[in-house]
Amino acid sequence: MNTNKRDNVVIPSLLLLLGMLNIASGAFQLSLLAEGPTPENLNGDFASPHYFVTPIPIVIHLLTRIVFNLLAPLQFVHALRQRFPQWHRRSGHLLLVAALAASLLALWMNQFFPPFGTGLKYLAILVFGIGTLMSLYFGIRAIRRGDVARHRLWMSRVMAICLAPAVSRVILLPLFVSLGELNVVFIEAVVWFSNVCNLLVVEWIHSRRKVMAPANRVRGWAMK
Repeated sequence: MNTNKRDNVVIPSLLLLLGMLNIASGAFQLSLLAEGPTPENLNGDFASPHYFVTPIPIVIHLLTRIVFNLLAPLQFVHALRQRFPQWHRRSGHLLLVAALAASLLALWMNQFFPPFGTGLKYLAILVFGIGTLMSLYFGIRAIRRGDVARHRLWMSRVMAICLAPAVSRVILLPLFVSLGELNVVFIEAVVWFSNVCNLLVVEWIHSRRKVMAPANRVRGWAMK
């Protein structure tokens, strides 16, 4: 595949597609919260009862996550970065605030809201929430040092973790529709799988680019 097409069309489109799943889910949960604690909402599978008791953290978490999933894929469009560097930088500042707020609130809710399942999901949110914050820190430090490649790698890891819920939904929703009820441990395992799988994809793409870069330099030198 043409590298230009991959970097400007394919990868951002896939990121946006997964991001739209998160956006749709967040918008649906916000609509349930707006309806209030009706019997259907309290007994449903998409809004926990404690969301209605303490709605502010989940509302801010969902709104910041929507902003992140809407704008973040555009950061990976190579042509936009090259043509509009100021826009890339300013939208990056907004995304940093959104990612920090969403991650910190996820960790707060994970700590203080009633636990789900056996504790595996709690541990996953703890591990990958802290991982997101660390990746943001190292990504910012890299770009302040002028290390664009390392900045891109760390921010790709942030994106991988933030899109893990979308991958979980791709796996779980069809099963939920067909089976009606899912095993709690299986749901928790899918949460872990989605995060680990996304991060492995990022590392694989990074390793491929490292291998291909010397070959591209040799090819360019030979054509001179």
